[in-house]
Amino acid sequence: MHVILTTTATSDFSQLITFYQSRAVHLGEDLVREVEEVLERIGNFPDAGAPYYVRTRRITLQRFPLAVIYRVRGEIVEVVAIAHQRRDPSYWTARERASSYGSTNGHGRPLSSRAA
Repeated sequence: MHVILTTTATSDFSQLITFYQSRAVHLGEDLVREVEEVLERIGNFPDAGAPYYVRTRRITLQRFPLAVIYRVRGEIVEVVAIAHQRRDPSYWTARERASSYGSTNGHGRPLSSRAA
């Protein structure tokens, strides 16, 4: 399946990388590596995440207190947020309602095209 990040999920991810990189050398790189592993997993196994909020699924990271929140739309896995596990989901559901459909990885291309 193709895995794409919405523009807002891409923004979440960028902010988190900056935050963790400012905390310790290579911590941002570790975050990138772990998120990439999760994205590959959900591309191959879209039902891997636990059912979550408003027809989404959530998969938590192991090293960081973060979760990747996504939904499956046909052959597309759409990541709608990368957020702290304790963060109220209303922050991303509200912005999702405010934005239009047509999500990409921020560059108009799917993030991954791994087959299921």
